[in-house]
Parts: sequence; structure tokens; C-alpha cells
Amino acid sequence: MTAFWDHHYADFNEDSPSPFCTKVAADLLLPTDSVVELGCGNGRDGLALVRRADFYTGVDLSANAIQSAGERFLGARIATQRYSLTVGDFSKVNFATLEASRLVVYSRFSLHADSEVAENALLDHLAEYDLGPILVCIEARTIFDELYEQGELIERNTYMTDHYRRFIVPDEFKEKVDRRFTVNSFEVERGFAPYGSEDPIVMRVVFSGKS
Repeated sequence: MTAFWDHHYADFNEDSPSPFCTKVAADLLLPTDSVVELGCGNGRDGLALVRRADFYTGVDLSANAIQSAGERFLGARIATQRYSLTVGDFSKVNFATLEASRLVVYSRFSLHADSEVAENALLDHLAEYDLGPILVCIEARTIFDELYEQGELIERNTYMTDHYRRFIVPDEFKEKVDRRFTVNSFEVERGFAPYGSEDPIVMRVVFSGKS
């Protein structure tokens, strides 16, 4: 899986923030927030997020992605004390080290790139966060995607083509979140993530810690 993304980010030059990032940055972020992006890629969203927040942490399995993100931040003259970029597994992030006025966890098209085991571990870690308010913003592919069932079935709702894709069952994911968090918004729609000729039905969910 890492080799695919290293190769992908060796020549991926998209630099505009995604529609989801634009919405989160404009509608949800506060200047005092500390943002953690899970699967930050080449920093296209990270750059928009760090400009609207106090501190930004980007995590990605791909060393090439992290290198590209670092070059992007450097080129934009973002002060190095305002961000951290790390090669790593998002399901193993130690959120307990990330004290903030409010912690915002952002994941766009990364949750479906890992297993349900990793998803459950991530939700466990988020539920354990007790250093202050937390807001989680996720956009991911679903079982309603046109790519669903393409490739070799390797796990439930998970297929291998040139890379790994797990298609999320939206209602099941919402049930998991409902048990431990407050759901602020939950949408499953087309038009959220158009790319070229693709316009998949994706899930957007925003949730926070129970008060």
C-alpha cells in the first residue's frame, strides 16, 4: 500500500484545496484551533487549513507525500513553528500529546484507504481524548460509489485494483459514531468530490466529543 502512494505522490501535482477542505476551513475552523490531518497527501488541503488555524499536523504513510507537503509549506513561507509533518499510520496517532484550545481532526479520502480495524482503532483513540474540545471532520467513499465491487474482493466491502479501497457503509459508520460522540452533521451525496469524469457518492460526517 505504501509503495502505491509513494509512486502516486511522486508525480501528483494537484495544488488546489478540495471542496471539503474549503468548506471546513471557511465554516468550522477557528484561529485558535490545532488541526491534525490524517492522510495529508501533498499538503494541498493542509496549506489551506494551516492558514486558518493556530497549528497544523499532517500525517501520511507516504514519505514522498510528506516531502511534497514540506516543499509546499516552505514555498508558501509558513513558519516552521506552526506545523509538523510526519510519516506514519493515522490509526496510531497519539492524540494525547496534542493539547489544544480545540483539536480538529480532518480526514479526506483517507479513512477508506485503510482497514475497518484501523477505523475502529482511530475512533477508540478519538473517544479517549480528554485534553479539551474535539471536532472530527471526515469525507470518505461509500458502498454507493461506482467503483464498488471493482477489483479483487479481499475483505468485506474492500477491493484491490492498483491499490486498496474499502467502501464504507454510511449507516454503520454513523452508528459507531453515535455511540461515543455527538454527530453535528451527516450527509451522503453526489457532488461533494467531483474529479475529472468522476462524481462519486461520498459520506461527509462532522462530530464532536459528548458534552
